[in-house]
Amino acid sequence: MTSFFFWNVMGRDLRTLVARAAVERSLDIVLIAEAGMGDAEMVAALDAATGWRYVAISQDSDKVRIFTRIAKNQWIRRQTDALSARMAIWSIAVGRPPGILLATTHFLSKNHTTATEQAMLSVELSKEIRIVENFVATTAPFSLVTSI
Repeated sequence: MTSFFFWNVMGRDLRTLVARAAVERSLDIVLIAEAGMGDAEMVAALDAATGWRYVAISQDSDKVRIFTRIAKNQWIRRQTDALSARMAIWSIAVGRPPGILLATTHFLSKNHTTATEQAMLSVELSKEIRIVENFVATTAPFSLVTSI
């Protein structure tokens, strides 16, 4: 079974604690919001602590950074919120087809938006996820289409 870990580190450099969690939980996928360290530093900490080889999957503009020990060629980027990169949707070719569909989002802060604005955004995010789910369901397993 694939194991996941998510932490909003709020800009702090907590790579040592994240790496310790990776060891304790045999983590396959580590998701970090508001990363306080660079991708190379996080990958190095994960590799050193676990003895496995992690790679950074996300793009520089992504609000949620993804580190994984699942081979990079098994990840297919399906969708991104082009304006702010607050959401990305990935297909991961693991297990039986269609594999895993992973949606990451860094939602708007309650400090800077109203409840109505957040509700409207969650409806839009839901629509995007549904579009990608339908696309993945109707294409060949592990299709190499990189975006819709």
